[in-house]
Amino acid sequence: MQPGTAYIPQQQFHLLIHFKDDERSVAVLPSQVGQFLVVDQGRVLGELAYDSHLNCVSAHCEVEPRILTQIKKGIRKHYS
Repeated sequence: MQPGTAYIPQQQFHLLIHFKDDERSVAVLPSQVGQFLVVDQGRVLGELAYDSHLNCVSAHCEVEPRILTQIKKGIRKHYS
C-alpha cells in the first residue's frame, strides 16, 4: 500500500473475477486520488493507480497477468 493513501470503504464495489479453478467476487476500494486497493477474501491482491482518463498508470499486484487484465477492465467499466 502507498503510504498516506486513504481508501474509502463506503464507495467499494465488487468485480466478478475468473480465477484458475473458480470464479469469485473481489472487493475494490477506491481512494480520492485515483488509486484502488483490490482485496480477495481479506487478502490484498494489489494496488492500481489510474489517471483522469481512466488509464492504468501503475499496478503493484501479486496476480497472474490474465487476472490483472480482468481487474483493470472491471475498474474501467465501473467508471465508464
